[in-house]
Amino acid sequence: MIRSIASNGVPTVMVISAFYDLKEVQSGLSDFLSTHGYAALFSEHNLIPADPDADTIENCRRRVALEVDALVLIIGGGYGAVDDRSMKSVNNIEYDAARVKGIPVFVNSLNSQVI
Repeated sequence: MIRSIASNGVPTVMVISAFYDLKEVQSGLSDFLSTHGYAALFSEHNLIPADPDADTIENCRRRVALEVDALVLIIGGGYGAVDDRSMKSVNNIEYDAARVKGIPVFVNSLNSQVI
């Protein structure tokens, strides 16, 4: 069971992936999560409110650190945007934030050569 940090008691699950090659998978997961009582959060869709003094990458990292109860990482064929400072993908930074926070992380690879 995933415990919620939200005041409304609804656990928030953030789904991260390289967006453009996995739209259909994300759509299906959104439906599944909402049907089962979870709030689905996708950084591509739900970045508002964002801190205007922070860049997109920092806002994504903060979102995981402050609002997310579990993380689902979907690995497909794309890599996504890369942070110039760390040379990590945004998804990697979000994954690292979830691991530091100690929340459940579920990883699914749709590409057998990635594993």
